[in-house]
Amino acid sequence: MQPPAPRRKASKLGLALLGIFGLVLVAAGVAAYKTLNFVSAVSTAGLGSNVRSVVGGALPLAASPTPAPAGPLNVLLLGYGGAGHDGPDLTDSIMVLRFDPRTKQAALISVPRDIWARIPYSASGGTFSKINTAYAIGLNDQGYPDKQAQFTGRQGGGNLAAYVVGSLLGLPIHNWVAVDFHAFKSVVDALGGVDVNVQTAFTDTRYPRNDDATIDPSWMTIHFNAGPQHMTGERALEFARSRHSLQDGTDFGRSRRQQLLMLAIKSRALSPAGMTKLFGLMDALSGDFTTNMTIGQITSLAQAARGLDPNAVDRVSIDDTNYLVDGVSADGQSILLPKGRSWAGVQAAMAGVFQAPAVKTEGARIQVWNATGETGLATTATSLLDGLGLQTLPPQNAPTTGLQASEIHDFSQGRDTATVQELASIFSARVVTEPPPAGDAVDIKVVLGSSYIPASANGVTRYDNTTWIPGQATANANSTAAKSSRGAVQAPAMPIPRAHGVQSVSARAEPASSPRPAGLATTGHGTGAPARAHVATG
Repeated sequence: MQPPAPRRKASKLGLALLGIFGLVLVAAGVAAYKTLNFVSAVSTAGLGSNVRSVVGGALPLAASPTPAPAGPLNVLLLGYGGAGHDGPDLTDSIMVLRFDPRTKQAALISVPRDIWARIPYSASGGTFSKINTAYAIGLNDQGYPDKQAQFTGRQGGGNLAAYVVGSLLGLPIHNWVAVDFHAFKSVVDALGGVDVNVQTAFTDTRYPRNDDATIDPSWMTIHFNAGPQHMTGERALEFARSRHSLQDGTDFGRSRRQQLLMLAIKSRALSPAGMTKLFGLMDALSGDFTTNMTIGQITSLAQAARGLDPNAVDRVSIDDTNYLVDGVSADGQSILLPKGRSWAGVQAAMAGVFQAPAVKTEGARIQVWNATGETGLATTATSLLDGLGLQTLPPQNAPTTGLQASEIHDFSQGRDTATVQELASIFSARVVTEPPPAGDAVDIKVVLGSSYIPASANGVTRYDNTTWIPGQATANANSTAAKSSRGAVQAPAMPIPRAHGVQSVSARAEPASSPRPAGLATTGHGTGAPARAHVATG
């Protein structure tokens, strides 16, 4: 039985991240000198690259060394708590914005933070962890001194997170954006507040008085009346983050509130009064926004996305209703694992997000050739295409190796245009149009170069046999040991990556009237309310 398609829904913070990013793009075209200062502050590309991107005019959207995509652009959107939060650099919101400048198609893909994967930060290996640690590991050069060069420095966090997420989804991540949750408050205050029409009145008696439980572990009560009201930055942050009210505390309710807030921010920013505050908006975001994009790339994306209706953005969710299953790590953490111990289903689904109906009707015969010299890649790629319902021929090894960029050789004489473009997008390959070879049954030949690195080749999707899935037989003795410790979720064996802080563990007491099952941690993904826990290492 085929798993259900990825759910189309809004994530908890995806709309907010996308909205803030959109505001920055709007602001980027206001004044060149102000934009240069702003992007120099938030961009890891460096001042020289930013200046050249302006002087040289429009540049490819993708940042070097990743080549400009022949099809859709994939931008990783990360949301993290920042200073004063439990695990300040752990990314609680992970999204991929997939945008095709040619067709104006856009999709927002929600990636659960609790996915368990190998984080290959060093050349000699890495560690299994939840993927929300990748950004923090990349930023923590002191705690991880053996990291590969591309995963160090200011760009290390985004680069490592992009590498991991892209490998899991089978999508090349061309750029990344990281936003501190303080951005919500900063944006609203910079605009002089926003007006929001609250749809449902609610009271939350368990809103944290301070994000850092070591400073103040108590809770406070917040209340919102229904109807129009003006919100300051702090009030807007409470509105967006509240999760424990009986009236509107569901994930759906929280997402709906965040959408209302972002619509209010957009309306305010684009109003005559708001336009005069865009410089202040840039200043407010300078400390809460980081990206590897240059000015030229940001403005190019802004121009390409002009006229895109946010309501037309397809929202895709990967979760335990389709390709994931709840599991437990060897140290007792609640995690998410791929069904069938393989990421092939997820990767096939992601590759087909923008698949045109004509691809199926063309019925092109496709054959994959491996020119990388690495065994098995043509077979892996053929399996991915089979998962998309395409017609494939047996994979082959190319007579010569060493090809850098993958190529799509089109022998169809214009019959299979949609399929050719689909394959160019999947493999980030250039298209070569040629006459059909005599006596060859293939319509399109995919030649894999070394730029094609599937997830199975870099170890990110290597299955951790020490994990176990409730209700299934354990893989080994380590998994059995994990079973016995389910009652108390322990700290991970690897150090929780922190940019700063001291080694400590503390917990905010739960109200006596709010019992919950033991073992839920702040990094859990269950529906129960997590404990107010704080784990920090230097």
